[in-house]
Amino acid sequence: DVVRSAARLLGEGFFLMLYQPRGSLKWHIYQFAPDGRLLRSDESPPPPACPRMEDLTDDGQLTMRQAAILPWLADYLVDTPDLRDVQMLPLAGSWGVTSILVHDGQSSAGELPGDLLRAICSTWAGAVAAAIQHAGAKLIGEQLVEANRALAEAQQRLMETRALAKLGELAKGAAHEMNNPLTIISGRSQLLASRLEDGNGGKAAREICEQAHKLSNLITSLHLFASPPKPRICDVDIRALVRKAVGHFRERFPDVVITHKVEDSCRFVRIDPDQMLEVLTELLQNAGEAQPRSFVRLVVQADPSDDRILITVTDDGMGMDSHCLEHAFDPFFSDKPAGRKSGLGLARAQRLIEGHNGRIDLHSSPGHGTKARIWLPVNQSGEKGGSVTRAA
Repeated sequence: DVVRSAARLLGEGFFLMLYQPRGSLKWHIYQFAPDGRLLRSDESPPPPACPRMEDLTDDGQLTMRQAAILPWLADYLVDTPDLRDVQMLPLAGSWGVTSILVHDGQSSAGELPGDLLRAICSTWAGAVAAAIQHAGAKLIGEQLVEANRALAEAQQRLMETRALAKLGELAKGAAHEMNNPLTIISGRSQLLASRLEDGNGGKAAREICEQAHKLSNLITSLHLFASPPKPRICDVDIRALVRKAVGHFRERFPDVVITHKVEDSCRFVRIDPDQMLEVLTELLQNAGEAQPRSFVRLVVQADPSDDRILITVTDDGMGMDSHCLEHAFDPFFSDKPAGRKSGLGLARAQRLIEGHNGRIDLHSSPGHGTKARIWLPVNQSGEKGGSVTRAA
């Protein structure tokens, strides 16, 4: 609005608005077309002769100090036929000059009475100040929204941490109280199964033994999820680890085509090999169970946007809807039929990845497959006092 008003008064030409926020060491430079369109914006250290804009005079005339600003604007004035035509109008607020309007066209501004020119510049200064205040309020609002979001996330993480701590205590107590009875049930059922090899009695005894093992494994998995062991970081040949995970996949899903690739730059990674093998096995198992139409692919590469290793597991299976995607990492959540899985696999994988200072996300939609991505730091230290080893 200020530029359009100035164009009507000063005529067509070149317009710059110079502005220095209070307390800032930089000047903001905005280039406008006469119709008010923003053409260019930059930030720059102030001209040597004038570090603080508010110290300039607002008498509407070019002082020697203001004239020293012109060489500093050389990149913007290359198309100006005659620098003598350039006018600089300080726009003053209550604490001094808040901005400077630069114009290079022939105008009648110099013919206006000084009081009238100052009144016009004061009006423009008020408009600029209002726009700055509005932008500042908008920025503060955005910062408050971001701060509230960060606070909500921190509170959510705190609640999850407390819940996991309670879950860990519960799992520890359950393991202590239930493992002894389960051991007796398992042992006696195995004994019965050996004595009742044929008939329904032997089958029932074997089912009792199998279910006792499942319950014992579930309690152990729950405890490991709530209180995962610290990773034992060492140098690992990621290619060997990938081959092992792919081998397990092919044993379980012999009819599914799987391909894998490891970039040479990512051959050795500092991770816990056992924990990361568990993570890869879980992701590949999920990909195999997604009924892929043609492939499962595992790729290890350097993340071009960050100093991290990116591991991607992709399938072209049935995919997940938004509800499943939202709750995929929740403990005990599973879209499989009851009794098929405990629903701890992805949740535990996420915990193990976070223990490596990494992160995981999922991208999926129904009928279009799923992509799981893991980011791991390139360099991370092991436990204090521990030695660095190289695992094959």
